[in-house]
Amino acid sequence: MDRFLRIQKLRNVAILLVLAGASAAPSSAVPISYEFLWTGSSGYTMKGTFGFDTSSGGDARIDETELLSLSISGYLNGTLVGAWTLGVDPYVGAQAFNFNFNPVTELFYVGGHSSSVNGQNWNDDGSSGTSCGDPGLGLNAGSGGQDLCVDGVLVGSIPASTPLSAMQSPEPGTVALFGLGLAGLFIARRKRGAAPPSGTLGSHRSYQEHS
Repeated sequence: MDRFLRIQKLRNVAILLVLAGASAAPSSAVPISYEFLWTGSSGYTMKGTFGFDTSSGGDARIDETELLSLSISGYLNGTLVGAWTLGVDPYVGAQAFNFNFNPVTELFYVGGHSSSVNGQNWNDDGSSGTSCGDPGLGLNAGSGGQDLCVDGVLVGSIPASTPLSAMQSPEPGTVALFGLGLAGLFIARRKRGAAPPSGTLGSHRSYQEHS
């Protein structure tokens, strides 16, 4: 009987914690992070992360002035060929840094000139392919195509209109609440599958005998 009560208390606590986390609304804007994967041609890919404050996305656009962080890593057939982090590594691009992301659709703006509101220019100007540094890494998404700049050379070119999406990174608190929810479900199933407390079956039989 004591074991049964302990399981029931643990289940109730887990459910209360999950409900409290789900219903709690943030009192102010908080930083959020996104992850993305760019896939070019000839085996070139780029992974990256970026972050911004939730209060900045009301106009369905995050630009370079609203970024809190941006880090990219370039690969050739899975082997790292370069990396660059905004605000940490030198910015050697010939043009001004340009970043445009739609947090509503979770898509980057592409297809326009790399310096326009529908383009991207991360540590590269795309004109000569030598503006990302050597060694260096950059991305240019302009009207002529999307290219990765690796050590001063443009590689992995794909069509300009190729969609580039991002996915919000799971926050530690969200993962913890999800884990608590699973724990609550597990405990509930254990309770349903456990043998009934002593006396329950006897009472049922007594009822049948007097029916």
